[in-house]
Amino acid sequence: MVRTANRLLATGPLQPVQVLVFAVLLGALLMTILIALVNPLTAALTFASLIGYAVIFVCTPPHFWALAIFRRESNNMGQQHGTPTFRNFPTA
Repeated sequence: MVRTANRLLATGPLQPVQVLVFAVLLGALLMTILIALVNPLTAALTFASLIGYAVIFVCTPPHFWALAIFRRESNNMGQQHGTPTFRNFPTA
């Protein structure tokens, strides 16, 4: 996809496992800081909001379909199976 083609994960210097480990470690560090320096309630609410965001993010395919329509040529060239393929879709 043109929009994300130059990102480190897409170009290869970073592997998916490295990105996942970094995200988990960063999240654990930040939760520890919130618990130690703010309070446990703030940490719990922050964690709940992150989980809630992830659930809503996963349940909003219309946003991704709109983006896929906008970038349909790029998506179809890369044979990305996570986005719908639009055949006979009118072009602007």
